[in-house]
Amino acid sequence: MKSLNFAAVLILGLTTPLLTQTLAPNIAVAQANSPNGIFADRDWTITISYENNTYRYSGVNNRTKSSIDLSGASVSGDRQRRYYLWNNDGTRYRVTWNRQDPDYIRIQVKTPSGKEILNRVIPRSREGDL
Repeated sequence: MKSLNFAAVLILGLTTPLLTQTLAPNIAVAQANSPNGIFADRDWTITISYENNTYRYSGVNNRTKSSIDLSGASVSGDRQRRYYLWNNDGTRYRVTWNRQDPDYIRIQVKTPSGKEILNRVIPRSREGDL
């Protein structure tokens, strides 16, 4: 009888760490679902935000200090790549954001006639980078 109890204690003692590992919850790392934040390079600072159920775009030309604020983007694409399009009297501002590479956006600006006046990839701003 003592050997049976010893065997049960031994088995229970050896399997308890495995049980706690199996029962422990998996921690998922949150992945961004949209390009919220500030993206900047030497020439441009672009801020994308989601407020009051609408996407907002704020763009500043760092050289001239001219700026524009837009809201009400149409959103298209799929779970991996999203396109955000703002229209300002025919001038279209398009931000392309890839969930696989969330620290970059591509900004494209086209005039009403379709002429592209800006097309560049801009990195997410890090504190102290600018």
